[in-house]
Amino acid sequence: MIYIAGPFFNSEERTKLLHMIDLVKEAYPNEELFIPMEHFVPNGENMPNYQWAKEVFKTDVEALNKADRVIALYLGHYSDTGTAWEIGYAYAKGIPVTIVPDGIIPKDYSIMPIISSGSIYGTFMNLK
Repeated sequence: MIYIAGPFFNSEERTKLLHMIDLVKEAYPNEELFIPMEHFVPNGENMPNYQWAKEVFKTDVEALNKADRVIALYLGHYSDTGTAWEIGYAYAKGIPVTIVPDGIIPKDYSIMPIISSGSIYGTFMNLK
């Protein structure tokens, strides 16, 4: 299973992430994908935020623990902390990480996610 990491907090981020997801599906048509933005906590709208957050965290960590690899949309220094955490967690667990930068130039990379990933692709178009 491939865990898809990436920010989706505004329309620009969602558009980029959805584009990457389409390309991952094309590159890995037989792979199961876990896409956090597609998972919802049952009855989450009726929970206090702290309880909802714990459920989201639990679901995502369980999925990361089952993942064979992580593919992460990387927006440089401006990537969200959740994506950076997912990359770091996968690295610590020995799960291969592929970072797909959004056309950013190398000076905007943070060394921690870049060095912890096993592979980096310069464009969306080359995921394998």
